[in-house]
Amino acid sequence: MKNGKILEQGPPKALFEKPFSLYAADYFGQKNIFAGAVQKTAEDRIVELKGGLKVSVVTELEGDVFIYIPPSDILITRKSREELQLEFGKEVYVAWKASAVHVFKEIEND
Repeated sequence: MKNGKILEQGPPKALFEKPFSLYAADYFGQKNIFAGAVQKTAEDRIVELKGGLKVSVVTELEGDVFIYIPPSDILITRKSREELQLEFGKEVYVAWKASAVHVFKEIEND
């Protein structure tokens, strides 16, 4: 609810895992949110983030969007952490399924 209007409704888990607005994502404390723009390619759709990073996505949305990658879909096991000698502040490369990336637009403010 925002300014007396219902923005989203559903089970709490669904709202947490797949918010439909930046307001709801922020309300639930989501941190893996990135702004970008949807681009169509011959094979699929990608979101180009600010800074040039391109992320494959599954969406019908177009134009400016936000993407959210749930922490539960990013997995670093103890073994991989040790093998890669990961430390806080060390840059790493990660991968996830395109279907794990939730794409949404901002709801206009009233």
